[in-house]
Amino acid sequence: MKYLALTFLLVLLGACSSTNITYDYDPGVDYTNYATYGFFQGMNTGLAPLDEKRLFRVLERELQRKGFKFSEDPDLMIDITSDTYVYESNSMGGLGMDVGGTGGAMGGGVSLGLPVNGTSLRRTILFNLVDAKRDYLIWKATANGPIRERITPEKKEKKMEQLVAKALSKYPPKIGKRERKQAAQE
Repeated sequence: MKYLALTFLLVLLGACSSTNITYDYDPGVDYTNYATYGFFQGMNTGLAPLDEKRLFRVLERELQRKGFKFSEDPDLMIDITSDTYVYESNSMGGLGMDVGGTGGAMGGGVSLGLPVNGTSLRRTILFNLVDAKRDYLIWKATANGPIRERITPEKKEKKMEQLVAKALSKYPPKIGKRERKQAAQE
């Protein structure tokens, strides 16, 4: 029973600490027109200098892996902002167990509620992709997850690689005929 409760608690904590990514985009845009990228000048990412260098290094690798090239006169301009905040959790985990039988056998049950209260430091990072010629936002991803400060630089790099790959996994968006038709009518 003790091991089952511990396993449940670890699964619950693991589920609470993952990074969540949301996306938004303009379905009327032809994303095949974009082959080069650049960054807005004077961008304030809100990240610590080492984390900012890490993010740009990882982001450039991921964009190049997707076939994009850096340019001084790009098709896409990238803007990155972030915000750090304290998240307060007031949730209750539960664990139930039941034993029963038939033919007059006795049954029983055990229930355990584990309060999962506390605070954690979290960060939201916004990736905005802007059509450079029209100065028009065409796609964005918002990553929201916990901050793990007490890890090695190598682990921070690995976490950043995972975050950027997940954030850019839906770019370019797969747009169906119905979405294109709706966008054309607007």
